[in-house]
Amino acid sequence: MAQPSEASQDIIEVAEHERTAYIRIRGRATFMLANDFREYVTGQIEAGRGVLIDLSECTTLDSTFVGMITSLTLKYRKQDGSCIKLFNISSHVREILQTLGLLDILDTVGGDRDNGLAFAAISHELHTKINIAKLMLDAHKALARINDDNALEFKNVINYLEKQVK
Repeated sequence: MAQPSEASQDIIEVAEHERTAYIRIRGRATFMLANDFREYVTGQIEAGRGVLIDLSECTTLDSTFVGMITSLTLKYRKQDGSCIKLFNISSHVREILQTLGLLDILDTVGGDRDNGLAFAAISHELHTKINIAKLMLDAHKALARINDDNALEFKNVINYLEKQVK
């Protein structure tokens, strides 16, 4: 498995402790990291772990990454004992989430919660353009379902992506 470039400052680090997986996002959380993020979170929840996402070092989130968090949260909220929670949210990231109407949808908690765990960079896989387009479509559809403003905001993006994945 290929690792992100040493020069890249946009990485996802993970650590596991008992029934909780910790994810720390450093730099920009973008569509480039979203597939690896989705695969890791899905695997952890299917293994019965809750997921805590530390955004203290996340400088910004693009709509695909926010949509992926939203999609996963809504999907796994229905499962017993599964949860995805965000913590250490910077004011800029909080503003992005608020603008999209997600602060009432996503679970957030305060305080430092990594318990001094040793984090390691998540494996980075190369994904095909079609797989990335499908992920982007899913993410933007999740955002559009949240409210009418998002539906209007992402309508053209969704239409474009639907043509790309056919």
